[in-house]
Order: sequence, then C-alpha cells, then structure tokens
Amino acid sequence: MLSVIQASSPSGNYAGQHIDAILPGPAHIFRQIKLWTVWPFAVQNNAIAAKFYKLFTLALAGLVGASLLRKHKSPMLLWTLAWLVIPLLLIIAFCYLNIPIWELRYVLFVSPYLFILLAAGITRLWKQWKVSAIVIGIGYLIAVSGGLVEYYTVQQRPDYKFNIATIEKYEQPGDGIVWSYYYTKALDRYYDGTADIYHLTIRDVKTDTDLQKWVSQVPTDYSRLWLVEDSKNPLQDDLKKMIAKTYDIKQLFEYELGSKVMLLTPLE
Repeated sequence: MLSVIQASSPSGNYAGQHIDAILPGPAHIFRQIKLWTVWPFAVQNNAIAAKFYKLFTLALAGLVGASLLRKHKSPMLLWTLAWLVIPLLLIIAFCYLNIPIWELRYVLFVSPYLFILLAAGITRLWKQWKVSAIVIGIGYLIAVSGGLVEYYTVQQRPDYKFNIATIEKYEQPGDGIVWSYYYTKALDRYYDGTADIYHLTIRDVKTDTDLQKWVSQVPTDYSRLWLVEDSKNPLQDDLKKMIAKTYDIKQLFEYELGSKVMLLTPLE
C-alpha cells in the first residue's frame, strides 16, 4: 500500500491515468455481485432484462446474508467475509485519500470469497427451503445464460481492432494517422505499421467552434492521411462536411459501433 501511494502522487503519471476513475461508494460494492456472477457488462439495453438483473442481484445478496445468519456461525465463513470486505474497504479508503483506482479488474481478486458465501447460502437454502433453492437455481441459470449470450453475440469493446486492421490492409509508406479516440493503448496493442501517428482526441469537442479548432490541428503535409473517428463524436456529420472542405475523402469505412475511418488526400 505504501509503495503504491508513493508511485501515485498527484503529480505522477499514474495519477494522470486515473483522473477520471470512479470514487466508489456502497452501491459499487453491491454492484460487484452482479458483475462477478451473472452479467459482467455496464448496462442492459432491454428494460425488462435490466429489472430482472437488479432483482436477481438483490436475491444474490440475500444468499450471502443467508450464509451468515445462523445461530452457530462458522468461523471459516466469517473469515471469508473478512477477506471479501476488508480489501474493498481499504481500496475505497485509498480512492478518497489519494486518487481513484476503483476498476473492476483491480478488485476482482476478492471475487472467490463472494462465490464461497453464495455457495454456503444456497446450501443453507437447500437444507431448509428446497423450493426456494430450486427457484434461485433456475433464476441463476437464466441470468448466466443471458450474460453468455451477450458475451458471444454483442460487441462490447469499441472498434479499435477493426479500425486498425483496415489501415494496415490499405496503408502505404509515408502515410499518417490521426487517432481521435481518447484511449491510445489500442495502438500499442494492435498496430504494427510504420505510419506517423497524431493523437487528437475528439471526446471534448461539443460545438462547431470546437470542431473547427480540432480540424485545424489535422496535419496537411501528407499525401495520404488516415482519420480514425471515435464513435462518441456527437458532430460526426459536421466533421465530415468540414473535412471535405480541406481534404478529398478517397475512402470511407464505417463500423458496427459507429466509428469511421477516412482515407484523406489533399484537394487538387
């Protein structure tokens, strides 16, 4: 803990990478029950599914409680609860005292203790109320199945990989790339080419004035320039029109989540 505090002073690089992270509260701990067990995604697009998963999260929390509400509590279960809760409380304290580091993958190491408590809860339920245990089991099967279907059929990550694959397929020596995503590590992971890369995030572009200023920063000394447009840009149509005043859009590639890749050349 002390070594992390030293490395994450407000003036350090580590702090800069986490400046937009969440300051967690009790709801974030409660929400991990759903994320770790049945639905590891941020949202449900279907309103009925969203209500189902909220209710089922309450049921899972009840199972944890059932594992602990006994006249003769098992010391092993109390230790299990401690290993689940205490590290999370320390991380929350660190977030408020230093910088926010609350990320799902950072706290995932305590999830096995949650599963132990859930198993103890379903065991107690089975011994005393078999019908309730069967209902919970069926609900769990439905919830997990929904999560697996979502995982295998819906693209959850942005189009980074596909954007870069398009560029690598068609790029030529001397090309340049303008990367408008806020996240840049995708380039390190997926891009193996040699083009010059310019990072001009478009996330904070909200008005036409902002957009005009952003376009003015796009380099003009390339015969071929790849513009990778973030799908979260609310001014996509305006950007295309403004770019067309300065560049010839030779090719336009569109992707599933709304991002675009434009091959630009100077106007003749």
